[in-house]
Amino acid sequence: MIPFSAFVPPLILGAVAMYIGLRGYIRLYLYYVPLSLVIIAALLWLSLGVPPYNNSVIVALLAMGLFLCACFGMGWVIHRILTRKSRT
Repeated sequence: MIPFSAFVPPLILGAVAMYIGLRGYIRLYLYYVPLSLVIIAALLWLSLGVPPYNNSVIVALLAMGLFLCACFGMGWVIHRILTRKSRT
């Protein structure tokens, strides 16, 4: 069974991605995603000993990238809703 502590780093990275989206910092997000994927790969490699070219790690990094995109997208949509101007 996977321990709960394994979910903490992805949740923290997702929360940061959502915060970046809420603030509307798209350029910062473009730097943040590759950096966070490298961090996840390093955590998998250093803590579990799984090399980053393993197929399961590649699938995990793709899933993490999609998760970060979803978190940023939710934050960006909320940002757009909260900052839109009235049409009247």
